[in-house]
Amino acid sequence: MAKHAKHGRDPQVQTAFDVQKQDMIQSRRRSAEQTGGLNLAQQSRINEHRVKSKRKRIVLIVGLVLLMLAMAALGAGAYKLWNDSHDPNAVPDAPVDQPTNVNNVDDASTSVARIPAPEIASLVGMGREDALAALGTGAAIEKETPIEETTGEGEEKKTEVVGATLTVSLADAQGDTGVRLYLTLDSDDVITQSALSVSMASLNFEYWPFDYAVGTDHVVETLLEEVGLKVEAGSVALPQEDEYHKFSEDGATLVSDQYTFSGTAARSTDESSMAWTLRLSYDYSTYNVSSNYDDVLRQVYITVDAA
Repeated sequence: MAKHAKHGRDPQVQTAFDVQKQDMIQSRRRSAEQTGGLNLAQQSRINEHRVKSKRKRIVLIVGLVLLMLAMAALGAGAYKLWNDSHDPNAVPDAPVDQPTNVNNVDDASTSVARIPAPEIASLVGMGREDALAALGTGAAIEKETPIEETTGEGEEKKTEVVGATLTVSLADAQGDTGVRLYLTLDSDDVITQSALSVSMASLNFEYWPFDYAVGTDHVVETLLEEVGLKVEAGSVALPQEDEYHKFSEDGATLVSDQYTFSGTAARSTDESSMAWTLRLSYDYSTYNVSSNYDDVLRQVYITVDAA
């Protein structure tokens, strides 16, 4: 009988089991109350709604990010447009002064023709009168400056005139062309060097930035050919930017582009070797105030003498 008693349920264990069962029932009731007594189908719909709401929030956030990126890109584009409009070295879509080479248009009557530079290379070796005759009736001497040379010392010191420099203006039917020639003559009144100074606008050159004008439009070679030298297009190289850029003291404002090119070339008339220099300068002083390409002062100065 003692052995049978070992398999009977202990009253304390039964009591603990009943308490645990009651706790589980109460826990389920409280859970049902908190969920409002929702069944599984209702709970599933709620969960699905939460997922959709989360997706909508993600889509909204992504849309806002894309909108901000688009606004940033638009702002960057607007800044670039403003910056280009204030940059004298930006290539304009169409030149402001609209001069056009007559060889590139069909109707020259509605376009501004290029005015070639005067042929000054042929003047070297000519006498004064022959040179003026070659330049035509529009040539007039504005100024003559004697070239003096001093020799000796003390009482033997003496000064004599060994030549002269002539400043010659050129005019056409419309008046002064803006071209100035500087002719250097020796003691025999023969020209040893001829030079010209003129604005690019006076020759009706289209406005292009300095680097484009030199490297792509080949204005240096064009001018040298017009003054009477044989130069191939592309033979003059564009210098490094730091060789022709000049900035203001703040280091940020470009005030001018200027460079002096030089070389030798055959004269067109007789193949004789000539030495030449060409200084091309762009002055942006007024342009930096107005932002108008017409206000960029483009000047060229060319010298030619026997090599």
